[in-house]
Amino acid sequence: MLAILQYWIVALIVCVSLGDFVLHILSKLYREEADPSYKFLWQFLIGLATITFLANVTSLFFRINAEFYCLAIILSVFWLIKNRSRIVHIRPYLFDPLTRSPLLSFLYVVLVLITAHQCCLLTDNVDQWGYYLPLVRWIENYPLIPGLANLNARFGFNSAYHMSHAIFSQTFIFRDGIYALTGLLYLIFSFQIFKTIKEWWVTKQELHPEQFLFLSAFVFPFFFLINSMDADYPTIFIGVFLISVCIKRIRLQQIWKMDVEFWSYVLLALYLFTVRPFSIFYLLYPLIFLVRGIRTIPHKELIVLILLPLIYVLPWLVRNYIMSGYLIFPLYFMDFLDADWKVSELMTKNSYLIIKEFAKLELIRHEYDYMGVTSPAFMTWIGPWLENNFSLLIGKIVILGLPLTFIASALLVFKKKISRPHKGLIVVLSLIVVLWFYNYPSIRFGWAYILSLMILCFYLGISPYKSIVKLSTYILIALLFISYARSGIRVIKSYNKECLISPMELPRPETQPTTKDGISIKRSSSHYCYGISPPCIPSHHNQVIEPRGQAITDGFRTKKNQ
Repeated sequence: MLAILQYWIVALIVCVSLGDFVLHILSKLYREEADPSYKFLWQFLIGLATITFLANVTSLFFRINAEFYCLAIILSVFWLIKNRSRIVHIRPYLFDPLTRSPLLSFLYVVLVLITAHQCCLLTDNVDQWGYYLPLVRWIENYPLIPGLANLNARFGFNSAYHMSHAIFSQTFIFRDGIYALTGLLYLIFSFQIFKTIKEWWVTKQELHPEQFLFLSAFVFPFFFLINSMDADYPTIFIGVFLISVCIKRIRLQQIWKMDVEFWSYVLLALYLFTVRPFSIFYLLYPLIFLVRGIRTIPHKELIVLILLPLIYVLPWLVRNYIMSGYLIFPLYFMDFLDADWKVSELMTKNSYLIIKEFAKLELIRHEYDYMGVTSPAFMTWIGPWLENNFSLLIGKIVILGLPLTFIASALLVFKKKISRPHKGLIVVLSLIVVLWFYNYPSIRFGWAYILSLMILCFYLGISPYKSIVKLSTYILIALLFISYARSGIRVIKSYNKECLISPMELPRPETQPTTKDGISIKRSSSHYCYGISPPCIPSHHNQVIEPRGQAITDGFRTKKNQ
């Protein structure tokens, strides 16, 4: 736990400092500050998005390890010291609402300790050992190499969230590294929640719709993911935050205003796209903004709005191509380039189909080729999908709540007198949810959009009735604390004293090393490589892999691509 706590302090310093730097530049350009009620959250998230972009660029030429880590710390501390007067000035506004409540302060400290213990335990998420950690191990040990996805096709997904974890892993201090970034993200969001609850309790004012949505997200906090590097967590909760920003800007009639918050939104939406391409829908807002205002936006801002996505995404796309031969793996139908290290089209297509198959049927295929994977027809998967999800509370809410939500959305759009931007947001969210349901109906994949649509329609529907809004708020706050208590009890039951100082040691299965052209490739005796140093391939890997040269950095290819 002590190791986790120091990890969080360092990550906070780096991300908040870099985020403050970006926000400071934006505030100079627009002569305004970011929304002070969310400034700490903006600082951290924008800092995370920015340093991940820098790491994506650096990883094309160098490994991401001690040198990058130390440089980030030095520059961050320098910025904080240089701007300490301004940062100290905003500190009371950020922390006083919580520190003035001894009970909430105590509960938050307990939450920090519980989360630290959870992050010390080994995750139950098998994908962590299958390809999250092995990919991060490559990032930590080598610059990007051609054909890396031939060793494990799922490396080709190249989520930027794994790059984010590699930045702070401290493998030069701890043998197995520390990967607790999701836990820190959970605590940052929880801090904002506690702060919002305190302010609501003091002012006795009803929650705004964006606050109601933001708090609702943590009734189901996906706590089981906080000790893994699963990309679902940031796409859900950062996604909900971005949608809540849109709702707030609609409420304040600032949806078409180009300001600090708008550019902050764009940066985070681009980050989420590189974390998981299905997050491309968050970029609809800046795209519509661009189309609507292309004649009125000043030329400088227009050029930046066009170039920023290209500049931010380009290093990630280059990484994709070098790793797999595709700009976005596994979109096999977007095959514009060629390379001798390219993952075979059959493997790429099966990797694409297995995501849809798992989302619909929850089938797990261990074989590397995923042979036999299909795209099941609607009548084939809808029955098992209903059965699998109705056994879960969140599944019951989705299955019963979505039809009612679509009815409510139709009534709101066609009958209720709500603003056009609200109607537009409801329509967009509805279309995204329909697309999600027919293609990738795993609840985790679409929860940010589903929850946002349900809560937005619910809040707009009850907003004329103040007593119902007040009652709903009390119920929401009660559900939140029940959720936190439930997570805490689960961690207490799994208490392990081995975690008090440092994280638990990772398993290391037996390996059978094979040497090709002087390069040793380890084959794990398990379906997973766990903490084995690269290059390692899982036991079910049945492709014939060969080096492209005399060194690991020359890359790999499958024999048929020779």
